Amino acid sequence: LFWILLSILISDIILRNCSSKRRSFINTKWPLYKMQFVYLLKCNDNSIYTGCTSNLENRIIRHNRGEVHYTRNRSPVDLITYIAFKQKHKAYFFERYLKSGSGKAFANKRCV
Repeated sequence: LFWILLSILISDIILRNCSSKRRSFINTKWPLYKMQFVYLLKCNDNSIYTGCTSNLENRIIRHNRGEVHYTRNRSPVDLITYIAFKQKHKAYFFERYLKSGSGKAFANKRCV
């Protein structure tokens, strides 16, 4: 029930972020250095990588340099979407949800 409610609450955020303009939904009143980001990457073999970080730009650079095990042989990667959270535990719970079966279906339907 928790995951269903969470997915309903953030589906509007994901839909706004997955638009063709790729506009940002981050609240500018909250400092970006305190945000946690859950992100989806599309690898060159068309697989989807889901991750969580506090520094999104640096993490994508590390993916493209081959410093991350999963994407080492699948680079270059493209950012599909990202979701920002104020609390670290909520970001980790959402990342774990996106890696589950229903979370993958949700991400494929709403973002990919």
